[in-house]
Amino acid sequence: MKTKTFLSAMFFSSLTYTSVFAQTHNEQKENKWQIGVLLNTVEPIQTEGGFDFNQRFLHLGHRKDKSYSTGLNISYKVQENFSLRLSAKITEYNIEETADTREVTDVGLTPSSNYGLYFVKAKSSVINISPGVLWNLKYKIINPYAGFQLSYKYYNKVIGNVHDEVYERATNNFLSSDNQAIKEGGGFALGVGPFIGLSIKAYRGLSVGAEFSSAFYYYKLGSSNYENIVTTVPYVPSTPSYTITSPKSDTNEGANFSNIITSIIISINF
Repeated sequence: MKTKTFLSAMFFSSLTYTSVFAQTHNEQKENKWQIGVLLNTVEPIQTEGGFDFNQRFLHLGHRKDKSYSTGLNISYKVQENFSLRLSAKITEYNIEETADTREVTDVGLTPSSNYGLYFVKAKSSVINISPGVLWNLKYKIINPYAGFQLSYKYYNKVIGNVHDEVYERATNNFLSSDNQAIKEGGGFALGVGPFIGLSIKAYRGLSVGAEFSSAFYYYKLGSSNYENIVTTVPYVPSTPSYTITSPKSDTNEGANFSNIITSIIISINF
């Protein structure tokens, strides 16, 4: 009887040990990789000229900013408190503005007997690839971390449109319109900078956190190409509309510190 009891105890002990070992092994395995989805604040875009996303296009215009920034972090733990990381972010810029000179008295863009309607749209995107390293302090629930990363930004072209219409104030008759299709050349930026963050374990391999990052960049942005299409008064058919294409070869080159970017991160560990 004692022999059976002893064998049973050994059997269940071995099962318990195997279960604990497997669980520990799985927990260690989960800590090797981490993939995080990012939602970032939108960084002011560095443009070559023409469109300045950092301020209003129109004086006292109505602005709709549909820009957003998202991304992905992939980390691999080399040691207990040291990891390699690759971060990729994409920022989409989408801004629209409208203005009606009847709403203001100091614009000065049209004679007092006329009024103007103005419409501006501008779109662009920036891709940011950043390899880096990070060190973390591992606690039971909260994991603070910090690190450094190299950063490469690719600036797509800025595609913009400026459209205005002029009307006679007394009769609301259409007088003329002007349309500018603007393309500003893209470019690149290279930089290096720190980041610091905090990760909180939420459920098993799931964690949520926040991160703050900045960098010092050297940037170079390309040339612009402007196309201006003018439509004259419709009841003067002898004066047709015409198109003016104005190429430019300006570049914007320099170096500066970026704004501090805040990121909300949801991560999976495996």
